[in-house]
Amino acid sequence: RWVAAAAAVGVSVQVASSSGSTTDTAPMVVDDTAAPNLNQQTESENGSRVIETVREIIDARLSEYDTTLEQDKQVLNRPNNSIHLRNALIVRIGEKEILTDMKIALA
Repeated sequence: RWVAAAAAVGVSVQVASSSGSTTDTAPMVVDDTAAPNLNQQTESENGSRVIETVREIIDARLSEYDTTLEQDKQVLNRPNNSIHLRNALIVRIGEKEILTDMKIALA
């Protein structure tokens, strides 16, 4: 689940499985081979830190755009947009909607 969230905001993730195989090298590492004696409080704290980190990544990614989602929608609704501008806006609106939905889901 966190792998999908990280991938959606442009963060590659290396997943280590109990078999030792890995996929995609990245700055963020998810390891499902962690020691089984971790207590639930530690796991909960780690989960909270992961959620907060993903929120920070989403906020950082959204702040990279020069316009808001609402502004993009207004421009998209203007008549006489070129096909290139229209397509760019559709992609950018989709990206922002995904990021915004993820942020809401993590709230």
